[in-house]
Amino acid sequence: MEPPPPTWWKPALHERWFPITADGQIVSEAWTDAPSDQARWRLGNCFPTRADAEHAREHVREALRRLR
Repeated sequence: MEPPPPTWWKPALHERWFPITADGQIVSEAWTDAPSDQARWRLGNCFPTRADAEHAREHVREALRRLR
């Protein structure tokens, strides 16, 4: 049995969105509903604005610092 899909924001087809890359950069992409888009969305790495992604990146950095 699969868990229900997340309920957070999801871009419409071709809408701009902002994920955090593996090296901590924030990029602007167009949503194509590709498997990689879906994977980032399911992980919660899908933000409607650069400011939202920057805010999340700080929380991710802090969580990683605590794990070290």
